[in-house]
Amino acid sequence: MEHLREKGMKIAPADAEALKLGWDMAFAAAVEPAVLEEVFFEQFRWHLFSYEKLNAKVGDEADKALSQKQVRSVFVFWQHSDDAFELTEAWELDAEDVAKLGDDVYIFDPDGCWTYVKTHEASCGPYFFQW
Repeated sequence: MEHLREKGMKIAPADAEALKLGWDMAFAAAVEPAVLEEVFFEQFRWHLFSYEKLNAKVGDEADKALSQKQVRSVFVFWQHSDDAFELTEAWELDAEDVAKLGDDVYIFDPDGCWTYVKTHEASCGPYFFQW
């Protein structure tokens, strides 16, 4: 995460369980529970986008959308990890920065208006979704 600090971003630990619940409430709550089960949401949250249950930008369009976001603060967590953090002064956050964080990483704004997800699958994503 040194690459983020080098760009002037500040990193503070966060509660992964709380962030995952917040992400679920912000994005998955709009989808029927039966549909969540059908797309194996519990396995990977990003299945909302790969199964097209929420219409997200994909690939280069997703990367571009993230780069155009000038954000002060975002939350970051990984699908299968208890690690999470809040990233502040994130004005220059881009897809290259996120790629260096690994796979199945979720970025979202504190208001739950948009999210960017980088998956472990070369043929899936990245995804950018905004209400």
